[in-house]
Amino acid sequence: QMCIRDSFASLVSALDNTPDAGDTTLLDHTSMVMTHEGGYGWDAADQVGQRSHSTERMACLIAGRAGGLVPGQHIATEEAHPAQVLVSAMSALGHEERLGEVEGRIEGLFEG
Repeated sequence: QMCIRDSFASLVSALDNTPDAGDTTLLDHTSMVMTHEGGYGWDAADQVGQRSHSTERMACLIAGRAGGLVPGQHIATEEAHPAQVLVSAMSALGHEERLGEVEGRIEGLFEG
């Protein structure tokens, strides 16, 4: 049975193997995210530590090369809000760098 991670990887591979205009692939013009509902750590709602569904230690995957996204990186940060991954993906496609009250993209995901 295929898990969500495998489905995401399969889609990324299919986009990377699909030619587009010029000498590019569909992945060159794509920005997509896979994230989970939460990480593991401090639970602000219950004011206790070491709980699942925390916004701490969340793992998110971002794929594509649109807007200068740089593939093949691992970025660990305690400074970014998890929604900034979505803001980064939206920014790569030319959208506003804001999602509700969260703003600013994660600069390390982009070229120079």
